[in-house]
Amino acid sequence: MEGERHSIARNLTHPNQWYRLLDSFCHLQASVLVDGFPRDDWAFRIQCLLGDHYLTVARAPPKDMIDAYGEFKSTFDMPALDSDAWEAAIGADWPSFEELTVIQLVPPHLRWV
Repeated sequence: MEGERHSIARNLTHPNQWYRLLDSFCHLQASVLVDGFPRDDWAFRIQCLLGDHYLTVARAPPKDMIDAYGEFKSTFDMPALDSDAWEAAIGADWPSFEELTVIQLVPPHLRWV
Protein backbone atom coordinates (compact mmCIF):
# COMPACT_ATOMS: atom_id res chain seq x y z
CA MET A 1 0.00 0.00 0.00
CA GLU A 2 1.32 3.36 -0.97
CA GLY A 3 2.94 5.48 1.71
CA GLU A 4 3.04 2.79 4.39
CA ARG A 5 6.09 2.24 6.51
CA HIS A 6 7.10 -1.42 6.65
CA SER A 7 9.06 -3.08 9.42
CA ILE A 8 9.02 -6.40 11.23
CA ALA A 9 7.61 -7.28 14.66
CA ARG A 10 8.40 -10.44 16.60
CA ASN A 11 5.53 -12.55 17.88
CA LEU A 12 6.20 -12.65 21.63
CA THR A 13 4.02 -15.74 22.16
CA HIS A 14 5.85 -17.71 19.46
CA PRO A 15 9.33 -16.13 19.17
CA ASN A 16 10.16 -17.97 15.93
CA GLN A 17 7.29 -16.24 14.11
CA TRP A 18 7.45 -12.73 12.72
CA TYR A 19 4.81 -10.32 11.52
CA ARG A 20 5.15 -7.44 9.10
CA LEU A 21 4.29 -4.15 10.81
CA LEU A 22 2.38 -2.19 8.20
CA ASP A 23 2.41 1.25 9.80
CA SER A 24 2.92 3.16 13.02
CA PHE A 25 -0.71 2.59 14.06
CA CYS A 26 0.02 -1.04 14.87
CA HIS A 27 -1.52 -2.80 11.93
CA LEU A 28 0.14 -6.19 11.56
CA GLN A 29 -0.02 -8.72 8.78
CA ALA A 30 0.38 -12.44 9.50
CA SER A 31 0.41 -15.69 7.59
CA VAL A 32 -0.52 -19.24 8.53
CA LEU A 33 0.77 -22.79 8.19
CA VAL A 34 -1.84 -25.55 7.84
CA ASP A 35 -0.54 -29.06 8.49
CA GLY A 36 2.97 -27.59 8.28
CA PHE A 37 2.50 -25.97 4.87
CA PRO A 38 2.25 -22.23 4.18
CA ARG A 39 -1.13 -21.07 2.90
CA ASP A 40 -0.63 -18.08 0.61
CA ASP A 41 -4.36 -18.00 -0.07
CA TRP A 42 -5.03 -16.98 3.54
CA ALA A 43 -4.35 -13.50 4.93
CA PHE A 44 -4.62 -11.99 8.39
CA ARG A 45 -4.71 -8.37 9.51
CA ILE A 46 -4.13 -7.61 13.18
CA GLN A 47 -4.91 -4.23 14.66
CA CYS A 48 -3.84 -3.11 18.12
CA LEU A 49 -6.59 -1.71 20.29
CA LEU A 50 -6.39 0.01 23.67
CA GLY A 51 -4.43 -1.78 26.34
CA ASP A 52 -3.35 -5.30 25.47
CA HIS A 53 -6.27 -6.00 23.11
CA TYR A 54 -6.08 -6.90 19.45
CA LEU A 55 -8.56 -7.29 16.62
CA THR A 56 -7.79 -9.93 14.00
CA VAL A 57 -9.55 -10.33 10.66
CA ALA A 58 -8.87 -13.35 8.46
CA ARG A 59 -9.44 -13.86 4.77
CA ALA A 60 -9.55 -17.48 3.65
CA PRO A 61 -11.13 -19.26 0.71
CA PRO A 62 -14.81 -20.07 1.38
CA LYS A 63 -14.13 -23.68 0.34
CA ASP A 64 -11.82 -24.08 3.37
CA MET A 65 -14.47 -23.19 5.91
CA ILE A 66 -15.81 -25.98 8.09
CA ASP A 67 -19.45 -25.50 9.00
CA ALA A 68 -20.88 -28.63 10.62
CA TYR A 69 -24.53 -27.75 10.02
CA GLY A 70 -24.13 -25.53 6.96
CA GLU A 71 -25.93 -22.66 8.67
CA PHE A 72 -23.16 -20.10 8.34
CA LYS A 73 -22.18 -21.09 4.79
CA SER A 74 -25.81 -20.72 3.73
CA THR A 75 -25.49 -16.97 4.38
CA PHE A 76 -22.66 -16.53 1.83
CA ASP A 77 -23.51 -14.52 -1.27
CA MET A 78 -20.65 -16.28 -3.06
CA PRO A 79 -19.96 -19.72 -1.52
CA ALA A 80 -17.26 -20.42 -4.14
CA LEU A 81 -14.84 -18.16 -5.99
CA ASP A 82 -12.69 -18.91 -9.02
CA SER A 83 -8.97 -18.27 -8.64
CA ASP A 84 -9.09 -14.82 -10.28
CA ALA A 85 -11.93 -13.68 -8.02
CA TRP A 86 -10.12 -15.01 -4.95
CA GLU A 87 -6.86 -13.26 -5.90
CA ALA A 88 -8.82 -10.00 -6.19
CA ALA A 89 -10.54 -10.61 -2.84
CA ILE A 90 -7.43 -11.49 -0.88
CA GLY A 91 -5.49 -8.60 -2.41
CA ALA A 92 -8.22 -6.01 -1.83
CA ASP A 93 -7.60 -3.14 0.56
CA TRP A 94 -8.41 -3.87 4.18
CA PRO A 95 -11.24 -1.77 5.58
CA SER A 96 -10.47 0.60 8.42
CA PHE A 97 -12.02 0.07 11.81
CA GLU A 98 -13.61 2.49 14.18
CA GLU A 99 -13.62 1.74 17.89
CA LEU A 100 -17.05 2.19 19.45
CA THR A 101 -18.24 2.11 23.02
CA VAL A 102 -21.01 -0.31 23.98
CA ILE A 103 -23.51 2.56 24.25
CA GLN A 104 -22.75 3.54 20.64
CA LEU A 105 -23.99 0.10 19.55
CA VAL A 106 -27.40 0.68 21.11
CA PRO A 107 -29.89 2.54 18.90
CA PRO A 108 -30.42 6.08 20.28
CA HIS A 109 -34.12 5.54 21.00
CA LEU A 110 -33.28 2.55 23.25
CA ARG A 111 -30.58 4.25 25.34
CA TRP A 112 -31.35 4.98 28.97
CA VAL A 113 -28.57 7.50 29.36
